Amino acid sequence: MKSVLFVFLATGLVLTGTGRLESRGQEKKNATPNALKLQVLLEDISVKGQQVFLTGTFRITQPVGGETVSSKLVDIPVTADAKIKIGDKEGKVGDLKADMSVTLQLVEDKGGLVVIGIQTIKKADEKKP
Repeated sequence: MKSVLFVFLATGLVLTGTGRLESRGQEKKNATPNALKLQVLLEDISVKGQQVFLTGTFRITQPVGGETVSSKLVDIPVTADAKIKIGDKEGKVGDLKADMSVTLQLVEDKGGLVVIGIQTIKKADEKKP
């Protein structure tokens, strides 16, 4: 499990380029330092006590060989002040449903990952009414 987490963190940091400057020498706007963004298909949203946890799958392409593999995040806690956007509007954890595609903004906290932001991803076949 530790090796999967290491691969996840290493790959995610490479993919997102967290903490780097933009090519024009400007800092990224609205980016939390050391935050990792990851596209995830939600499988479960659970509440244990007053804490909300997310479970979902994501796909990455291995840097060597180019093989695409799926991996799973299980019971990742959501911070109480996480910013949630459903489409273009602010939302709540209660608005999230299984089978939603989302981008999670993750940071390390006390040796583990926590969700500090969630943005839904519009599916290609969805159209505005």
